[in-house]
Amino acid sequence: MRIRKIIYVLLLVLLILTIGFSCKEEKKDLMSDDKIVEALSERIKEGGTIKDVLPPTIVLVFGTMIPISAIIGFFVFISLLIKHHNKKILALIEKGIYEPKPVNFKWEILLLFIGVILAFVGPGVSLTVIGFYGIETWAVMTGMIPFCLGLALIIFYIVYKKIKK
Repeated sequence: MRIRKIIYVLLLVLLILTIGFSCKEEKKDLMSDDKIVEALSERIKEGGTIKDVLPPTIVLVFGTMIPISAIIGFFVFISLLIKHHNKKILALIEKGIYEPKPVNFKWEILLLFIGVILAFVGPGVSLTVIGFYGIETWAVMTGMIPFCLGLALIIFYIVYKKIKK
């Protein structure tokens, strides 16, 4: 119950901050929808990047709300999953049926999975940053860290398998 209240408060604060930023933007430039569409299409024709084309309010809302709500949702999901599992175990213990099973977890498969994900996320991050800021050295390099980490984990998995045989 506490976690739910904390999440509601965080989402409310984010909503208030987002509305505050959007109100500041709207006061600067009040135009009709047709003029906005026209201005955006001109920017696109001139070769503007996404940063130039999208209004800052949209970038702010999607740039903050989506990752934050994804992270909060992930932790809520994991906590609910653990709570459900614990209730199931307690019910089995009360019935006297519970037999603990040894965990047969393969870490090398987890590392391979994380490596593949990072290897694909790295170029995606680079392309996103390039889309916002254009082709610059630092924009290309932003995705290189996750890509190299993913590549290292994949190489580790291959070497580990060869050593284990």
